[in-house]
Amino acid sequence: MAAESVEETPDLKDMDEEILWDLINDNRHSICLGVRPCILIPYLRQVRVLTDLDEDEILTCLKFTNRSMRTSHMLDLLRVQGRNGAVALLDSLMIHYPNLYTQITGRKPSTEPSGFSGLIKYSELTEYLVRAVTGMQKELQNAREEATQLRARCSSLQGELSQAVTQGQESTRLQAEHARLRTTLAGTAADKRLLEVDGLAYLARDEAQVQIACSLAEKDTLRGQLVELQEKLFTLKAFSIQGEPDKTRVSTLICSILLFQPVLFHLKGNSIHSSTFFVKTFRLVFVSVSRTSPPLFLVRSRHQALRISGRALTFSFQGEALLSQLQVIGGNKTGVFVHQITKGSSAHTAGISPGAQILEVTFRALRMVLEDSTMEEALWALGQVQGPCSLSLRPKQDAYESLLQQLKKGEVTSGDSFYVRVNMSLVGGVDGALSVTCNDILHVTDTHHGQDGSWWASHVHSWQLMDLKSGSLPNYYRAQRLLIRAIEDMSFQQRTHRKVSYFPFQLLFWNINCNQSTFTHVQQ
Repeated sequence: MAAESVEETPDLKDMDEEILWDLINDNRHSICLGVRPCILIPYLRQVRVLTDLDEDEILTCLKFTNRSMRTSHMLDLLRVQGRNGAVALLDSLMIHYPNLYTQITGRKPSTEPSGFSGLIKYSELTEYLVRAVTGMQKELQNAREEATQLRARCSSLQGELSQAVTQGQESTRLQAEHARLRTTLAGTAADKRLLEVDGLAYLARDEAQVQIACSLAEKDTLRGQLVELQEKLFTLKAFSIQGEPDKTRVSTLICSILLFQPVLFHLKGNSIHSSTFFVKTFRLVFVSVSRTSPPLFLVRSRHQALRISGRALTFSFQGEALLSQLQVIGGNKTGVFVHQITKGSSAHTAGISPGAQILEVTFRALRMVLEDSTMEEALWALGQVQGPCSLSLRPKQDAYESLLQQLKKGEVTSGDSFYVRVNMSLVGGVDGALSVTCNDILHVTDTHHGQDGSWWASHVHSWQLMDLKSGSLPNYYRAQRLLIRAIEDMSFQQRTHRKVSYFPFQLLFWNINCNQSTFTHVQQ
């Protein structure tokens, strides 16, 4: 339909001036917005409807601030030229703005000479058209080159944008890493300060231990002299009653508390570095070997500040058959802990719970310290309770759970750990018995091995303190009876006047269950 309407439109040459300008004015808005005067003016001047003054006025007048105003003024100047102005304008639109020409006239644009109004000669028209086409081709080429440059610029900007995004991500990562390193540095500095404080505390502790060791050494020297005098007295009494061997047997157990200067050592491969150990040997005089008398540990005396380092709770209850009311685990290294409580028992009613360390048990006039006792000693002490008693307990759930984990993994068999020097020889090989000779050093790790009063111990490497061959051996009391019997037989056979030792083991304690060395004394 549009093609038919274009075909039916009359020729512009047959239209009057008013009709032509009516067509132009009807589309004046589109012409002012879409036409650039600088493009049309060369043709309009060539057909002599505009002069050079008109061109200067249109393009350079300051009162025309935009292109629409300049185009509108150009239309006004062409209106003065009458029909020639209108025809010249339409011809220029047909050349440079064909779509706008079709919109105004309803005709298809044509570059044939017959399609023009005849205001310009054919040769001039051809020359103008050639220049116009050449100019348009140059503009097209320039536009394409500009588009190519813009595409290259766009690609370059996209690459820069990608690089900037990557750098931004890297910067964010580095900032996070910097913050993490600052936090780590602050934590490390705090740990360093704590280590410095701990080092000063350990140094002060070691100095105090040295002072205590010196004081105890002086005290032990005096006590050793007293024991020597008691030995001489006992020897004289023994010679005076040699004719009556069946009377009251008086056995002599010689012992001296020997305190060595603190030595720093630590097992690390074959080298010796740090830690503190103290060697102790006990000598005392006793009348007979009997398990009904309290063991040595029950009458130990130590400064309260060294023995108790935490909150202790005391429970008083009816302790009849105390070992049937509660079960204990542990030893001198870890401490003795309540393991199980019989429901409904007096201990359960009193509020005792598993995980508490037993520090002390009081029964009648007997006060027994269990803080660093062995498992054997603790069981003996608790077995003596047959009535109202008091237990001093300290909550130590972490140490208790650590001991349970070690027992479960098989790392230890009990909480005992101490060293002894053997003063007698025993033949082993029967039922796992350990063969020992006099002066051997053994590491005892279980004082309640089996039900026959045996210890579980291992030979110790002389320099590296490594456990070697392990086996069972008689406990202190069984070995003591064996030693006394052997010495008495030898004494009656040889009638020797030499001093003899009735002490089967010299206890060499490495205090392993706490950070500070402790000392144990025997009340005279």
